[in-house]
Amino acid sequence: LFATHCYAGCGYAVPHDTAPYDDTPTCPQCGSWLRPSVVLFGEQLDVDAQMAARHAVRECDLLIAVGTSGEVSTAANLIRYASDVGALLVSVDPAPGVPPIFDVHVQLPAEDALPRILK
Repeated sequence: LFATHCYAGCGYAVPHDTAPYDDTPTCPQCGSWLRPSVVLFGEQLDVDAQMAARHAVRECDLLIAVGTSGEVSTAANLIRYASDVGALLVSVDPAPGVPPIFDVHVQLPAEDALPRILK
């Protein structure tokens, strides 16, 4: 979330705040587009990232799921893992209705809910 990388995969990556953005964010190494280092719909999550997330969830007491219905398999699996270890499951999503697996549903946009939760 806080990094930018080359879409073409040439290896260029920098923290978000130092990325060379202008009208068209392009990679200074190969000229391809730059993009945030996040996983978008339809993309595969890196296997090492999946394993790290599973390990972290196995040890969590609280899982805050932001902006997910909990129905996309990757997110749903992590939510189930957290439930299996007894973590409190909190959903932050402005949409009404929440899957029953969550213990708490904060029906606010993330930009409003997260600063309050973190206090």
